[in-house]
Amino acid sequence: MSEYRLVVTTILGLEELLKREIEELIPSSQVSVSIGGRIEVACKNLPSCIKTIVNKSKLAEHVYLQVWRYCGEISPEQLSSIFEPAIEKIKEFMWRGVKFAVKSEHTDDFRVSSLEISKIIGELIEKRYHYLDPVVSLDFPDLVFYVFISSKRAELSIQLTKYRPLHERGYRIYVHPSVLNPIVANALLYLCDCRSLLDPFTGSGTIPIEADELDLKVGFDVNIKHVIGAKKNAKAAGSLADFMVADVRFPPLRPGVFDAIVCNPPYGLRERPVGGLRRVYDGLFCLASSVLKRNGIICIVTVRRRLVKQLAEKYGFRITKSIKIYQGGLTSYILRLSKKLF
Repeated sequence: MSEYRLVVTTILGLEELLKREIEELIPSSQVSVSIGGRIEVACKNLPSCIKTIVNKSKLAEHVYLQVWRYCGEISPEQLSSIFEPAIEKIKEFMWRGVKFAVKSEHTDDFRVSSLEISKIIGELIEKRYHYLDPVVSLDFPDLVFYVFISSKRAELSIQLTKYRPLHERGYRIYVHPSVLNPIVANALLYLCDCRSLLDPFTGSGTIPIEADELDLKVGFDVNIKHVIGAKKNAKAAGSLADFMVADVRFPPLRPGVFDAIVCNPPYGLRERPVGGLRRVYDGLFCLASSVLKRNGIICIVTVRRRLVKQLAEKYGFRITKSIKIYQGGLTSYILRLSKKLF
């Protein structure tokens, strides 16, 4: 039986978590971390692997079928000649009048723009298969070819999730101004491994809604508009998560209830949070000291790592896991904190 190779992408920095997730979902596969927010999955039962990743992965963004790859030194002048064998490999996927697009990504060490790379590869495809009259269509392509290139590596794949990325959710009736990517929400949930959670900055409710397998998931927010929106999203998703209006500094909750606090606290970049940033983060740790069980944990995504570290020391927590991620033009950190047991 032939072996196929899939390329699965995620948010830059979450490659190791995605690798672990795919290994758990498809134990028979061989998974390796690549570069640039990508992993490679070698499998023999291609339809089953694709179906499993598309339907069950919570950390994947896109899935591609790799048809060719090259390892070795690459200069911009060699681009056309190096990709000629790759163009031969796609013959079985071409048909008369096929509409196609080329999407390209490259690392910083390769000094050619993505637009220029796509143009070069597109022209090679048109020239090689001119007798089939292929048509470039950026809006409604039948096939999307994905090119990834660095100074020492090149790949050509076919995008299998061309219509929308896997992180898009149909339940998004209300969209928060700083909406959290569900992939990040699920990375937090993957690390916390709990049965009950509290999200005290719930926004549009992404974290509690994504935690569909948990016994207890509660979210609150100081803004009533966000809470109403979160309830609408939960209803659309068929989620049993509970939402309420509350301030992190004055929570109406009993002590020792939750296994974890999982949240995306305000960054303080676009707008100043109610009460000021430091007071809000201080309120988060004060809340954690009260509502968490003895072995409770905090999982957060933040750009304020130094502030979190200071407050963790103040309230008797320690950082046990730190993952740097890149999203929306920002460098942020997923942090897991545990109580210090004296």
